[in-house]
Amino acid sequence: MSLTSKQPKDKILLVSSDHSLGMIHFAASLINKLSESEELDIHALLTAKESYNYNNKLTLKAKERTTIIECQHNKIMNGIYKIIPIDIICAIKRITKEYDIKKIHFITGDFRMWSVIEILNYKYYYTVHDLRPHERKLSSFTLRVLQKYMNWSYQYNTKHIANLITCSQDQYNELKSIYPDKNIHFAHFPSLINDEIINGSLKVPELNKIKDYILFFGGVDYYKGVDTLIDAYELIKGETSIPLVIAGKGLKFNNKDIITINRVIDNKEIRDLFSKARIVVYPYRSITMSGVLSFAYYFNKNVIVSDLGFFLQNKSKNTFVFKRNDAQDLAKVLTKALEMPADMSSAYNEIYSSERMIKEYLAFYNS
Repeated sequence: MSLTSKQPKDKILLVSSDHSLGMIHFAASLINKLSESEELDIHALLTAKESYNYNNKLTLKAKERTTIIECQHNKIMNGIYKIIPIDIICAIKRITKEYDIKKIHFITGDFRMWSVIEILNYKYYYTVHDLRPHERKLSSFTLRVLQKYMNWSYQYNTKHIANLITCSQDQYNELKSIYPDKNIHFAHFPSLINDEIINGSLKVPELNKIKDYILFFGGVDYYKGVDTLIDAYELIKGETSIPLVIAGKGLKFNNKDIITINRVIDNKEIRDLFSKARIVVYPYRSITMSGVLSFAYYFNKNVIVSDLGFFLQNKSKNTFVFKRNDAQDLAKVLTKALEMPADMSSAYNEIYSSERMIKEYLAFYNS
């Protein structure tokens, strides 16, 4: 009788150096899910900045193997670290040495990591979020220069890292075409729902005594197409008493006919925000993938999305689609969707399967 030894777990260091709110949610969700795997030994290195942090976003199991670095407040040092992130380099060397880790996965764009892959010798993996930059309107010269540098860095990482994964089927096909010799995989986007959202007890003060509304939720940027949604609402507001709520920090709209909540929405407010909505609209001009779609499905809301690949690949029977940038078409779809009862009960579990996603990442790391 022979005894079989247990296979050692694959040790992976997940690195997220992008502390934008959307990327923090993505990183936390991915780390939480992969930490559940019996076949992976997951460690994480994260950066945080003031209100953009991982407070209450990581599970206890994920926290055990996570190191969080606070970003530099000194402007000069912050500028230097955007090119050569000394703090991250030192942390990577310490963690990989202590736990004997050979594989590093940059999971959130991580524009500063181009210098890391030149300095440190590991087997690198990279999550490609956007092959092409979003359409943004940046008024500041400094921000425009920084955006160009970030876009160059994303392209550099994609070109120089051999193992690539994306949550967009369209982008996966394009990457396979551009880099036929690379190890390229597709994985479903993780749900951003966590315990803090599920158990959220805070009310949105701006919506006191207001319910049954059309909701846009997320960072308000040009590529999100919020102006198209507002134009569509203007076309139907005479036919409906249902208000339009724009909830999220970003561009400002001076329109007395809509309710704007221009700030970061606390995770503990999300349950209240979505539970009281009649319908959720994501009118994006361009997007490769989106995490906030999981909120609408989890809270059983009918959803209207633009005709972009990611949305079409993750639609359910009660997902309504309109032609992007077309306010008149969105107005027609809004009128129809507002009359339909919500039935997303099975969509969430079908689209956001943790077991399937873990298998996809196991295949990625083992290929």
